Amino acid sequence: MNRGLIAVLVLGVLIALFPLIARGIDSALYNPPKALVPQYTTSPQSTESVGNVVILVPRVESHTGADTLVVTPGKALVPPNHTIDVTIWVYFKHSQPCPYSNWRVNYTVQGSLEVVSDDGGKLVNSKTYERVLKVRVLGPGKIVVTYYYGSGCPEGTMERVEVVLLPLTGNVTSVTTNSSMASTYTSTTTSSSGESYVKVSGIVESKDVARRVIVVSGKTVYVRGEWRVLGANKVMESSDVVEQIPVGAHVEVLCKLSGSGRLQAEKIVVNNETTYIRS
Repeated sequence: MNRGLIAVLVLGVLIALFPLIARGIDSALYNPPKALVPQYTTSPQSTESVGNVVILVPRVESHTGADTLVVTPGKALVPPNHTIDVTIWVYFKHSQPCPYSNWRVNYTVQGSLEVVSDDGGKLVNSKTYERVLKVRVLGPGKIVVTYYYGSGCPEGTMERVEVVLLPLTGNVTSVTTNSSMASTYTSTTTSSSGESYVKVSGIVESKDVARRVIVVSGKTVYVRGEWRVLGANKVMESSDVVEQIPVGAHVEVLCKLSGSGRLQAEKIVVNNETTYIRS
């Protein structure tokens, strides 16, 4: 076989393998180890409370196209005139810079909120954008965050979410029972609507799937409406949530106190592992 034919065969093989080689180079250059990539399922502000701030919804997200917009927290009660960090994340499908690189992140403020500072945003790695707003809560309000895909991008047009921030009034108080299965109750009230929230912690003594209730250290908690598991988009019925919570498990439940005095669950954390959030 002459050298010219060999050269033609080698060139043909390289051309055929070029897409695989290119993807490998892109992965090696632009994809950091997973440990370095912030994951929105465990993003900051995902705890139930930070100081006197009560997190009702840990995060809100939009994923109508290829990229994902996440903002934390999604809904929170904040002492009047206090500030809270609102963190915006964009998770790109493709490494940056991309051919449609004029993407942007905008936000509008509605109600009695004041943006004290805005770090302007930055890429923390080739596929993750982060922007932190420090917001002062003077009264009820919301922040509408919009991520616009680059001009002409075939992967999507925009992603949009709303963050709700409400003022918290009154002192936070805790009362612990003398029961062998101690439970803790923490009450807070919003000035905008007068709604009271009660945090109940303890052991699930019993449950009734048909009635959709769980009994936590002697307190009956009603589970109503539609729910989802934190980190998943699947919507669940309240009876399914009750069925999945085992008797004997330790739970932390954020409840809304109804006018009749019922404890209506808004968020349930089971054994510090699984978090159910009312939709």
